[in-house]
Amino acid sequence: MGGLVIYSLKVAILTAAFYLCWRFLLSKETLHRLNRTVLVLIPPVSMILPSCVITFHKTVVVPATEAAVQAGAAMDTSASGDPGISFFVAAVYLTGVAIVLFRILWSVWKIVRLARSGVQVPVEGEKYRLIVTEEDVEPFSWMNYIVLSRKDYEAGNPETILHEQAHINLKHSPDILMTNVLTAFQWYNPFVWMLGTDLRGIHEYEADEAVLKHGIDATQYQLFLIMKSAAEHGYTLANSLRSGTIKNRIKMMIKRKTKAASSLKALLLIPIIG
Repeated sequence: MGGLVIYSLKVAILTAAFYLCWRFLLSKETLHRLNRTVLVLIPPVSMILPSCVITFHKTVVVPATEAAVQAGAAMDTSASGDPGISFFVAAVYLTGVAIVLFRILWSVWKIVRLARSGVQVPVEGEKYRLIVTEEDVEPFSWMNYIVLSRKDYEAGNPETILHEQAHINLKHSPDILMTNVLTAFQWYNPFVWMLGTDLRGIHEYEADEAVLKHGIDATQYQLFLIMKSAAEHGYTLANSLRSGTIKNRIKMMIKRKTKAASSLKALLLIPIIG
């Protein structure tokens, strides 16, 4: 159990180091695809690196004196630590993991329940499935499902469908699922929660960009987002129209596009990996 906790702490340190580097180097740039790629890669890289051990062997012959044997035994005893404390720390850690995993499963169950209780509307030529529900929920997407309330469906706003369709086409749901699972095993690490929030924000930037590329007027779309910003829903794994900070999303829409050369900043992460 102690080994699992130590491994988790190593992952936490690496995640914090990589996240802070991204935060200072790339977070303000409009390179949404690069930013998303870096954030998505941080969790698996942080989990793999602690297992990468480079060992250099050098044979040294030491006489086995009685003093040396006693010293080795004392070191083994001190390294073992108090088993009671180790068990308590492991129990607290695993309890936190179980709570967050339950929260994830609960959110998935709510999404599945809502999708099954709604009415599927045929959509020709599209891969996604449109579900209309009588419940008062904000529009959201999950995997290849788009869920709308009856009110939003009858309103017929093209921005709503285009936004959620962009989330599906860009495959944002697997990103959210992966970061939520990592959060379960790193629940005590604030940088993991921050990483998940920033990744959701980048998802929204990408979806907003996709909507505007369909010819939707930027000012009209920004006003539409503001009107939707006060609504809430309880599906933590879903992509929704109101996710992210509206102010930041509007600023990102009107911000001058970052030059491609700025993507070279990502190369500075290589020394950190080393």
